[in-house]
Amino acid sequence: MDIPEITGSVYYDPTVSQACYTVAGKPVDKLLVKETKGDNQMDTHSEETSGYYLKKLAKGDNKITLTNCYSEAIPDKLDLERFERGQQFFRQNISACLFTMMCSLVCGLCVTNLLEPLVFTGKSDTPQKSLIRYLKTMAHVVQWHCGNVWDINSKARKSLQIVCGLHDRTRVDMMKKTEKLYVSQYDMSLVQAGFMGAIIMYPKQFGIKASQNDLKDYVYFWRWIGYLLGMEDSNNICVNSLEEAIAICHEIENDIVYPALHKPPPHFHHMAKAFTDGSNILRNFKFFTPESVVSFSLDLAKKERLPHSFVDKIRIIFFKVFVNLIYYSSLFRNFMNRNIEHLCLALQDKRFDAGDGK
Repeated sequence: MDIPEITGSVYYDPTVSQACYTVAGKPVDKLLVKETKGDNQMDTHSEETSGYYLKKLAKGDNKITLTNCYSEAIPDKLDLERFERGQQFFRQNISACLFTMMCSLVCGLCVTNLLEPLVFTGKSDTPQKSLIRYLKTMAHVVQWHCGNVWDINSKARKSLQIVCGLHDRTRVDMMKKTEKLYVSQYDMSLVQAGFMGAIIMYPKQFGIKASQNDLKDYVYFWRWIGYLLGMEDSNNICVNSLEEAIAICHEIENDIVYPALHKPPPHFHHMAKAFTDGSNILRNFKFFTPESVVSFSLDLAKKERLPHSFVDKIRIIFFKVFVNLIYYSSLFRNFMNRNIEHLCLALQDKRFDAGDGK
């Protein structure tokens, strides 16, 4: 199995502060957001104004990504210490964060803009191909969190360049078949939310130990990963504050993902099953199903579950026990983190190449 390399030392510190349930002491869905940081200031508004941010993000639907990952220049505004704190937060919660991303990936397959490129490339439509693609994606993501992305010659930067190249090739190839622009700035906003949105919206529910400052640093980390992936500030959901990032992610969740899960596009069930069946290959046990992963995620968001079997109910209970053990037991959390670290070490001798799929 050709799996790319993960390098960089992984540091774990079990002494992390308690997770926050609210932002600035207020429930997120009632929060009034007034942005005072960053380059793109937003107006004061209530999140009850549905689609406020999505309308702004949608303006990037006809724009392609930039080429920032090929530049040696380090942005003047970069606070490297804060960026590295965001990396450290992930490493301290690596098992819970990767589990959260996996759940988001399954749910995100219902979004047509994200699903169609995966169907087009044909690299994840069987369990075996999906497993390889998932492991490669995980390797890239871990590389960004553990490596020095600001060194133009580093493996972490090379990983970003590979991903950007894959995005560009997919866009060009798809435009030969259709006039629609794929992997646009808007699409990248949805991708960014898929990777970090659930982590900042539901940290405790997914077993992630996070203080308010931890989450702010993690948003800051993704602000610059978004930059390196070619996102303009106007489409980078992490360019301003934690509060704004949470508000945007809730809009995407409520206005795009949740409705699509109840009326999924063609290929959703096939691609989601290929993904979960591929993940099960690692365990030789049917641990995941699309219905159990999606319904578990909807439970955490306090939304109505999709139809699922009795066995899926058992799986959902197991997932909840798993995240609670990670959250409340430092021994179990450290054990799971070490397992992920060992997986990273097992991949250490593998190499990225231009043909790697994301």
